[in-house]
Amino acid sequence: MNTLQNLPIVLQHQDDGSVLAHCPLLPECNCKAPTRAQALRTMQQLVRHAHANHVLPPIKYEVIHLAVGSVTEDGQRLAKRMQRRVAPERPRIELL
Repeated sequence: MNTLQNLPIVLQHQDDGSVLAHCPLLPECNCKAPTRAQALRTMQQLVRHAHANHVLPPIKYEVIHLAVGSVTEDGQRLAKRMQRRVAPERPRIELL
């Protein structure tokens, strides 16, 4: 049975228009592609390959968004609304 786990993917847009993508939980899954869409497709393939080879992310992890720099009053209100997310006890991955 296929299950689903949301994995964080970090996209870094480069000056030349290309996109670097990586999954912090699966360090071997990273790529550079000419577009965002291609980077996401490649990452999906890499995660599938990792899953097929039994390389799985940690069962529990946190994704935290950290704001750095000066914060305005609006930014403080936004920061209070942001909540950390904790992955479920059992990892779920859906292979499309």
